[in-house]
Amino acid sequence: ADPDTGHTATWSVSPNSPQGTGTAYGTFSVDSSGQWTYTLNNASAAVQALAQGQTVTETYTVRVTDDKGAWDDQQVTVVIKGTNDTPTITGDTSGAVVEAGNADPGTIVAGTTSTDPGALTAGTPTVSGTLTAHDPDAGATATWSGNAAGTYGSFAVNPTTGVWTYTLDNSKPATNALAEGASATETFTVTVTDDKGATSTQDVTVTITGANDSPVISYAAGNAAGGVSEDGTLTTGGQLASADPDTGHTATWSVSPNSPQGTGTAYGTFSVDSSGQWTYTLNNASAAVQALAQGQTVTETYTVRVTDDKGAWDDQQVTVVINGTNDVPVVTNSHNWMSSDPSQQAATGHADGYPLLVNIPTDPDGNNLTVTAASVPAGVYYFDGAAYHVVTSGMTLFQTGGINLLDDLVYRPTATANDTVNVNLALNVSDGFVTTTENVGIHEVAPNRLPTDSSEVSNDGHPLTSGSSQTHDLTISQTTVNGIIADPHGSTIVVYTDFQNTPITTPIPANEQNPGTFNDGSTGSHREQEVQAEIVINGNHFVVVEADTTAAKFEQSWFYDSASGMMKATVSYDNILLNGTGQSLANYLIDHPPSAGDTWTLLYTDNAGGPYQARTLQFDFFTHDPGDPGITVTGDATLPDQIYGTSGHDVLSGGGGNDIIYGAGGDDLIIGGLGQDTMTGGAGADTFKLDHLDIKDLIADYHGGEGDKIDLSALFDKAAAGNITDYVHYNSATGTLSVDTSGSGNAANFVDVAVLQNAPAAGTINILYDDTQHQQHTATI
Repeated sequence: ADPDTGHTATWSVSPNSPQGTGTAYGTFSVDSSGQWTYTLNNASAAVQALAQGQTVTETYTVRVTDDKGAWDDQQVTVVIKGTNDTPTITGDTSGAVVEAGNADPGTIVAGTTSTDPGALTAGTPTVSGTLTAHDPDAGATATWSGNAAGTYGSFAVNPTTGVWTYTLDNSKPATNALAEGASATETFTVTVTDDKGATSTQDVTVTITGANDSPVISYAAGNAAGGVSEDGTLTTGGQLASADPDTGHTATWSVSPNSPQGTGTAYGTFSVDSSGQWTYTLNNASAAVQALAQGQTVTETYTVRVTDDKGAWDDQQVTVVINGTNDVPVVTNSHNWMSSDPSQQAATGHADGYPLLVNIPTDPDGNNLTVTAASVPAGVYYFDGAAYHVVTSGMTLFQTGGINLLDDLVYRPTATANDTVNVNLALNVSDGFVTTTENVGIHEVAPNRLPTDSSEVSNDGHPLTSGSSQTHDLTISQTTVNGIIADPHGSTIVVYTDFQNTPITTPIPANEQNPGTFNDGSTGSHREQEVQAEIVINGNHFVVVEADTTAAKFEQSWFYDSASGMMKATVSYDNILLNGTGQSLANYLIDHPPSAGDTWTLLYTDNAGGPYQARTLQFDFFTHDPGDPGITVTGDATLPDQIYGTSGHDVLSGGGGNDIIYGAGGDDLIIGGLGQDTMTGGAGADTFKLDHLDIKDLIADYHGGEGDKIDLSALFDKAAAGNITDYVHYNSATGTLSVDTSGSGNAANFVDVAVLQNAPAAGTINILYDDTQHQQHTATI
């Protein structure tokens, strides 16, 4: 207010204003009308520092000046009031961790040649960071929060310092499912609260990187062990499984290089397939397996490995128990052949009897063996070092490490000079667990006979009648009559049969060549039990070969004849009996002499049905040749034979097997046949025939001065103008005879065919051979 008329008034901030026109808190101004204004500088740190409830008072002076320069001042007071500010957050908002796992598969394990499944590392299981709260309010405090459980681990924040920590949980399925190189993230929210309750938040993100986890093998009870048995259960196995938490993993199964027995031993083989199924296969034919005794076991350990796609692996041991069982003792049957004429015992140096070839049995398990006589034919003796004694049924003949009478057994032929005895010495061989039988065939061979008549009952298309008779009439010749009248006891009949269920073929099948035991179902046993061959003379039925219809009667009558490929039975007239009586055909013919032109009926009967009937039965009649005691023998086709010749001219053939042949006196033909044979000619001009290149026979007593020869005709044909030394060599230092069938003379092509045990001098070896024109020649080398 100014009383002066016409005055003016000018407003301004007085130069005396205590805060001038403003401070850090704000600015002060006045307009021309006297309206003053205070504007708070809210962005000012000073303003923001004001806490809630805190005030600041500022004083400003306003001046009014008239047109004459007079003025007046007026103080104005402004109060600035503080409020609470929200804190803000800065700091570490991210981090990374790594799963524990395999870092470097394939590392060599010290001291071995194997590798580990990858060194296990702890990874990086934790990560931390620091968050900082910013609050402009003077004296403000900060409290942190945000602890939380995540999918892969846990998150925690220090409430005072704002330091956060993420801890990876390597046991969580989600963590283990992370494959090597795979990653995942988790985000957590951290909150800071000041002392007035204002809050602020910040997200923290953690990246989790996966590592490769080792696979782990598991299995159900019993799948990591198995057992096999010799001659029984030959395979065993189990199913293994693999667990691997890594997503997308693969599993490859194999036998570990750390497997103690590798992939197998002499006992068997071990394998594992792509599914983890392991299999152990016993090598039952192995000598090691067969050597296991009853109750003996062998334990083998194998290791199976599973490997994942990153190279990490796990091994699991598998145990296999191999159980031994008792093996049947090994026996080798044999045949022994000698003259039926008792006088030949002394004539050939066997006055006490013919030593028998009896093979000593063995046991694969190494068990002690006991051999006892089961059935003993008449004429079998043993020598005790001083005298010979009759062998009886039940007698102990051999014990491992003790008694051995098997090497001392002899046979003495019956008193009848011209009979044809075929008997069997049966031996029980026991290892304490099981008993098996060894058979020793004994065959008396009548002196050589001259053939007379021959006829047969035959039908190639169909079996001979089953359950009834098939007959054929034979008109006997004067030759047959003369032989019977001269010596009926020296006459024989040889019968051949095919006895098979197909049209006639020779040789007959191998499974039909040897009878077994009564009622064992074999084809050979059917032959013995069903076939009966008879001769009917004047209505009288004489049994040539009897059907062995009971166990008590069962004996081997038929023997395989390799020359004909058929079964053969040789029967003396003394052993052909009138049906139901004890009268022999020989004695009957003495009482009823035959005449040329008489009709004898040949009869075949089969006492059972089924397919096992013969299609042919051939009867060959022979009479004794009184001028020669020699015999003809063809040994067994497969088994070892021991053949004794006579003082006459013998033809002795070993057949198959490793045979021992003694020629004794006379000019003998000795044929080894298959097998590695030992041949002794004895006195006389003997011929040793070698008919197989791949066998080295032993000739025990070659004597060129006696006229001995070695027949090589079966081994080569020499070119007509060729040199025999291109085909045959003899090494006098070793006594070895060699043959080269190519005739090239190249020493590399020669094959040893015989050893002359007495090593005769070179230039004394008489050789028989054929040329390419099939003419036989003799040469001396």
